[in-house]
Amino acid sequence: MRLLNCVRFSVVREWLVVAAKNLCREYHGNRHQSAGGFRVQADAGKQNAEKLTPEEIRRLFPDEEIAEAAGVLEMISQTPEQLILYNARLKFQRDEEARIIQARLEGEARGEARGRQEGEEIGQARGLKLGRITLLHELLGIRPSTAEEFAGYDEAQLNTMAEQLQRQLRSRR
Repeated sequence: MRLLNCVRFSVVREWLVVAAKNLCREYHGNRHQSAGGFRVQADAGKQNAEKLTPEEIRRLFPDEEIAEAAGVLEMISQTPEQLILYNARLKFQRDEEARIIQARLEGEARGEARGRQEGEEIGQARGLKLGRITLLHELLGIRPSTAEEFAGYDEAQLNTMAEQLQRQLRSRR
């Protein structure tokens, strides 16, 4: 196990050294800053890439991929006890993230179900109201409104229409 960690450590460190040198070349081609700027930091990283700590790598090269590789380098260079703690912490973070995602999904599902239920209840109540208005139209001998005409009315207007038609029907008797 320790030999495997040493091999991993060497591979990741070598990759970081190569990446640091490549980034330095890339930034030299793209950036022309003053002596106090990034170019001087990149030069320092290029010359001492083999000696950089993961923190220094993150500071010199803020790219996400390099920071992630530095984290891997740091992780595999740990003692077995540190590695166990690291893995436990990582598992806890992943479990917590999964728990939050699951809670959000369950909440959305409950909200959608509640919304669907309320929508059905509102639709049923509106349908009953439209049926009542249509029946009152027929009893009064008035041409019934079409679905398109009903669609333009809100609940208050439908209530008013139903009340007026009910009064007309009562006044005929």
